Amino acid sequence: MDEKERYKASILFGNVSDYDTGAVRYIAHWLWWVGEECRSLAIGDEMEDAGLEKNSMKHPDQKFWNQKKLVGRPHKSAIIVTDCKLLPCSKPSGCAYRVPFLIGKLVGPGMPIGVFCHSDYAGGEGPGKYGYYTESGATNVQIDTAMTKIFKWDWDDESDGETYVD
Repeated sequence: MDEKERYKASILFGNVSDYDTGAVRYIAHWLWWVGEECRSLAIGDEMEDAGLEKNSMKHPDQKFWNQKKLVGRPHKSAIIVTDCKLLPCSKPSGCAYRVPFLIGKLVGPGMPIGVFCHSDYAGGEGPGKYGYYTESGATNVQIDTAMTKIFKWDWDDESDGETYVD
C-alpha cells in the first residue's frame, strides 16, 4: 500500500484537522497551486451527521453535493479534495458511487477528486488514515478499480502537491 504525505496548508488543515473526533462530517475544497503557494477554497458548507443513516442518500457525503449553494471552480488547475471521517460506503447507491456522479453534474466529467478519510481505524494494513483518487463522472467499475488503490496518508509541513495527483 502506498503512503502519501499531504501538504499541511494552514487554510485547509485548520478546517479538517479534528476529524478524528466527534460526529461524522464531510467537506470538500477546491485546491490549486499558484507557483509554490497552495490555495484552498471550501466548495460548500460542511455537513454534519449524528450517525450513519441506513439510507445513504442521507449520508453527509451526498447531502453536501446536493446543497444549492456550491462554489464553482476558482482556477483552471483546481482539483477537488474531500475530507470525511470514514471511507465512503460502497453499497449500490452508496456515497463512493453517487458522489462522483453528483460532482460530474456540477463540473462535468474528468475532474480529479482526492478522497481523504480521517478515521484512524485498523484496516488490512493496520491503523491509519486512508484515501484514494477518483474523478467526476467515473463509472462504478472505474470507482471499484480506484478503491483497490487505497493509500495511507498523513500531514506533512513540507510536502509538495504530488499527493493530490494519481
